Amino acid sequence: MVQVKGMFITFTVRLMTLYKEAKQEISDFIKQKTGLDYNDLDPTAWYPGEILIKALEMYEQASPTGKRVYITMGNQVYPIWKRNGLLPESLKTPLDYMKYEAEGFKESHIGPEVKQRKFIKMEDGHVIVEAPAPGYSCKLFEGVWQGIFNMIGIKTAEIKQTQCVEEGDSTCIFDIKW
Repeated sequence: MVQVKGMFITFTVRLMTLYKEAKQEISDFIKQKTGLDYNDLDPTAWYPGEILIKALEMYEQASPTGKRVYITMGNQVYPIWKRNGLLPESLKTPLDYMKYEAEGFKESHIGPEVKQRKFIKMEDGHVIVEAPAPGYSCKLFEGVWQGIFNMIGIKTAEIKQTQCVEEGDSTCIFDIKW
């Protein structure tokens, strides 16, 4: 079973502010599963991935943008971390950030269903990466990468998904150019 760090569950629920009923329902689910309020989850502790998956699904269902919510949410991750001083100053280039994001995914997801990033091509200006999501939409990753590029001032990055599990492919592959 997939396990994720508490910070991702808390982050997701906090973004659901506009959708009070869905937010309350997922809050109750979290309390039932963990005995804790979502704000009291230890950000670095492991929790069942089913909690994050359910929170993401409820967010998608509550939002009028549907699956676009994953991209919108992903866009916010790295800019929020930067504002809170959670990113190392050694990150300078897009490739630095791509490698750091892959390591961050590895450190925040565990379980037999979790497949780590596999870089098929990695050169300045062009990355092809295999990045299947463990039970939730891989569109979240597209949003994370968009957010990184926007944060570092690259507004012309193109993120094209060439394969997707949700479309029947065996994996998710992204072709990223800047």
